[in-house]
Amino acid sequence: MDQESFLWVCDLAVNSEFVVDSEYDDSIILGAVNTITTSFCNMIFPEYGTDIVVKFESPTLGAIELDRQSNTTYQVNLMVPEEPENFPSINGSLKAYKNTAMIGEAPVFFHTTLNQIVTPSYKKEGNKIWYGINITRALISGNHPVSNSCVFVALSKENTYVDTIQLKRKHFANHSSFTLDHEITSAGAYSYNFSIVDEYYTDGCCLFMAQHIFSPPDFLPFELNGLVLATIGLACSTTVVGVSVNVGNRVKRRRSRKIIEPEQKSSARQIIEEIEEGLSDNWGE
Repeated sequence: MDQESFLWVCDLAVNSEFVVDSEYDDSIILGAVNTITTSFCNMIFPEYGTDIVVKFESPTLGAIELDRQSNTTYQVNLMVPEEPENFPSINGSLKAYKNTAMIGEAPVFFHTTLNQIVTPSYKKEGNKIWYGINITRALISGNHPVSNSCVFVALSKENTYVDTIQLKRKHFANHSSFTLDHEITSAGAYSYNFSIVDEYYTDGCCLFMAQHIFSPPDFLPFELNGLVLATIGLACSTTVVGVSVNVGNRVKRRRSRKIIEPEQKSSARQIIEEIEEGLSDNWGE
């Protein structure tokens, strides 16, 4: 090989593209382990020797050295702590060093997730509605309350924003409870958009949405009851009046019979007496 060709090969060895082949999970739950396996080479050198050091470096996890598995393969079991700065993703890089000089670099990016158990319930009475929401944060270390969290509801009427209300909260051993008591002042279709805000979800995370339609009867419970009672009272009064009138009529008829019957009996007796007197007169003649 002539000198020019040799220099060309040396230049390729130094400046050719550094090829990195890496394997790891695209997404893990916070607190879990992501195993990163990598190998690297360029078009001239399939390996760089035993004095190569490969590190994973990240702003949140720091610098972690990979274990050498073979001449060209390195691996690390990367444990991601359950800290807000490690959510919702890990952004870092794999760097290869020969002595103190970095000879290659490749980006590493994967998502981290939170498991939340959300249990909503509600109760509606007239124009009042109550919501209860239990939230458990299920991590590798176990179930936890969302102690530093706030839950808000964005209220809209007929697709028009009305107000944002913060729910009351109470924390327990393995869950947090949030409640809302809300009274509607006018009929319409109302939308409730519940979201949680904390150190993990600084911009908020939607929990669920609900919609309720309130109609005029929901706002007139006492008037409606009064109307029903008035109707019942009127029916009772009518019944009482009807009974009184009927009884009165019967009393009047009975009284009329008592007055008329003696007169009828007296007239009949007079007629009989007159007939008897007539017969006696005829016999006497």
